[in-house]
Amino acid sequence: MQVGSLSQTTKDILREGLRGDQVFILPANLFEGKTNYGDVEFLVYLNFFLRQQTRTMIAGTSRQRHILHRLLTLTLFGLFDPSAPEPPSFEQLRDAYGIESRDTYHFLRASHESYGARRGPDPDSPLLGIDAYVDWVTLDGEETVIALPSAQVRVAPRGRAFHVRIVQPDGREAERELEVGPARRRVRAIPDDLREAIQFASERPRFGVTPLGTSHGFDPGGDFTSFIIWLNGKGMLVDPSPEALTYLERIGVAPADVPYVFLTHVHSDHDGGLMEKLLSGSRTTVIASDPVFRAFAEKARLVTGHDFPREGLVEHVSANPGRRVRVEVAGEFAEFETRWNLHPIPTNGFKVTFAGRTFGYSGDTEYDPAMLEGLRERGTLPGRHFEDLMHFFWTPDGEPTVDLLYHEAGIPPIHTDKEQLRALPAAITSRTHLVHIADADVPEGFVPGKPRLFATQVLTPPTERSREHLLLETMRRVAYLYDMPDDTLETLLHAGEVVTHRPETVIVRKGAVGKGQPLHFHIITDGRVSVRDGRRVIATLVKADTFGEWGISHQRGFRVADVVADRPTQTIRLSEEQYHWLVGKHPVIQDRVSRIRSLLPRLQLAQERARLKATLEPGARTVIEHMTASQLSSFAIFSRVMSFKQGHHIVVEGDEADGFYILLSGHLAVGIEGRVVAELSEGDVFGELGLLEGGIREANVTVVSADAE
Repeated sequence: MQVGSLSQTTKDILREGLRGDQVFILPANLFEGKTNYGDVEFLVYLNFFLRQQTRTMIAGTSRQRHILHRLLTLTLFGLFDPSAPEPPSFEQLRDAYGIESRDTYHFLRASHESYGARRGPDPDSPLLGIDAYVDWVTLDGEETVIALPSAQVRVAPRGRAFHVRIVQPDGREAERELEVGPARRRVRAIPDDLREAIQFASERPRFGVTPLGTSHGFDPGGDFTSFIIWLNGKGMLVDPSPEALTYLERIGVAPADVPYVFLTHVHSDHDGGLMEKLLSGSRTTVIASDPVFRAFAEKARLVTGHDFPREGLVEHVSANPGRRVRVEVAGEFAEFETRWNLHPIPTNGFKVTFAGRTFGYSGDTEYDPAMLEGLRERGTLPGRHFEDLMHFFWTPDGEPTVDLLYHEAGIPPIHTDKEQLRALPAAITSRTHLVHIADADVPEGFVPGKPRLFATQVLTPPTERSREHLLLETMRRVAYLYDMPDDTLETLLHAGEVVTHRPETVIVRKGAVGKGQPLHFHIITDGRVSVRDGRRVIATLVKADTFGEWGISHQRGFRVADVVADRPTQTIRLSEEQYHWLVGKHPVIQDRVSRIRSLLPRLQLAQERARLKATLEPGARTVIEHMTASQLSSFAIFSRVMSFKQGHHIVVEGDEADGFYILLSGHLAVGIEGRVVAELSEGDVFGELGLLEGGIREANVTVVSADAE
């Protein structure tokens, strides 16, 4: 019996060799924070495809059954539901998912029917539906009895937990309170030399690739295939896994440096990290075909309750096969070309060209020339799709059209047998690396081999121009420099010094500043530092945060705290003279710095309260919870502090939404038509949805404490 299922649950089961009857109980909230506790896809795959069509027993509410039915339909069957009376028409899928042509419609339907499990050996027998894969138990009332071959199980909800009692036929019993706990991910150590190659944006390739996982969901010792493509120092995550996000955080890559994701399809080992990334509030540009993106948006609504496109967290760049797409990255364009793959659900492979070089990724597909020829001869595979599946990364003569290729070699038949890739000409295999395959399944000396995990493959190295562009971009993100002219930032950068600080380096030391001792202020370009008073951490600062200005402008003779590097950190160090030059040229800077100094500590206190509330009340998330000091500083610059007395209506039902609020102090009541529906305490944020959606206020918000700010 297990409550919840994580992305690594299937690997844990395989690693521990668990057999016998298994029941998975869905928690009330499938997502808590950024963690998916309802990730059951690979459990279903494991039991059905690797354990002789065993059904996975899942227990949950009637509503969760509806959610899971639709979710597993998307991930097992794609756009076609075998249990539906008839398949959707081309017109229906064109309108709902953006299928661009009848050829593509027939190709996707043929792929679905080719790989689907059937009721009998006859190739024309009906496809099995969800009920053949899942044995659903509806939790009703105070206690639900589940009869298993090996035992009787009694399940009773207890708030967030479940009381579970197992009674075996011989009378032995076991009982326990089960609930979901913090996710603990198995991650491996990253060698220092590989981490150092990409920890600072200014040192990353102008064009390159870093693998963050190279295996598949049924390999207990490997991580899901995911990698990051570097374009002018910015990252584009391909099929991000939750583990890939953890590795990037450990390397020291700032979330702001990974603004792009390429999504090939919506199996959970390919999109799980994207949901987590969006739930952290990280606005992301998703490059994907229309059917894949719309399926992801639907899947995300089902399991998280969030409509990410409507909430403005996702910008979609449509990358449909048959047309090239250009994406601007740091002043230059990357060009993408995609194809449809042979896979049970809509899936794409792609090529990206940048700075005169090309990288290719097969995506999940079955590459078997003889099989593809057979499909074409039978009329199942239209000519354009046949050519894309046969010759997308190389010409019919065997000449590669890419400089580097990652090709999947997972478990056949829905993946490519590695022997098919070994048979390719040497000109192709010398540029190819196998992914989506366990290390143990690639013999030593096999060609093509796997890429070394975390080892960055450089297609184009950085230039001085690309480095300077990245540093200037970081300076532009500093709250008080957002609107400074280019020549001002360039003058500052050229006058400053880029400095690297090792962990535990004291960059600023608390105490008196000696006469004639130089003062500096710093802009963090990468890494993390903490502001400390003894053992107490006052604040944590990251990319685009700054420190040292107040000591120059107001505390010339004394530093009030230590500033210490928590991890390898890079800063632009600027002198006292450069600060005075900046303020003299743009007096508004000093006003902004003073405003940040007075209001930022209060906003950080509100943020800490919001984080504490989110810990105590799952689902109580706010927009400020994950904000950096620089982002909070922007609030300090653009907002104003307002004071209200008891009984004052801060928001009036029916008024136009013209702002949103962070409660710094006090207690508020939210009322609709005279009825109190919620209460707000310090650290809460309210009014943001009405503002973002351009609507009217749907409730009154009234001060119930003596006063409020």
